[in-house]
Amino acid sequence: MNWDAVGAVGEVIGAVAVVASLAYLARQIRQNSSLVEQSAVAARAKAAATSAAHGADAFRRIAGDPELTRIWFVGTTNPSALGADALRRLDLLILAQFIEVSANYNLFRTGVLDPEIWAIWDGIVEVWLGHPRFQKLWSEGALPSVLTASLGALIREKIAARAEVHPA
Repeated sequence: MNWDAVGAVGEVIGAVAVVASLAYLARQIRQNSSLVEQSAVAARAKAAATSAAHGADAFRRIAGDPELTRIWFVGTTNPSALGADALRRLDLLILAQFIEVSANYNLFRTGVLDPEIWAIWDGIVEVWLGHPRFQKLWSEGALPSVLTASLGALIREKIAARAEVHPA
């Protein structure tokens, strides 16, 4: 047998092995990409479910306590009608809601929370921006202290935009 022929057969076998390896790697990459996408979809679904559950639980707790129900409804429509103790409880409810908003904004920014779900929370922020208790908690620093820096920046932008539209 000729050594040149053996070398040529070896090169052919090597080339086939390289092509087979590349085909195998391409298949593995496609499978991995599919698994990563499935994992991302599952994470978004879980984030949406968790977001909804937390929001619903908060309102269930308020609805389950007649005094908190009164504080919430009077406080969101006419906070000046509440006494000092009730106002402090309303402030805690607002702080708790904004802690939840902050967590959801972080999920939205990282691409885990669906933009439609974030739009609901963003609407809640918009409603609170004009509320006197929100403004008090914001100006005293209580609200900014419980928010992520990114949500704090977003709210500052929203406040500035409102000031441009409705100058004092």
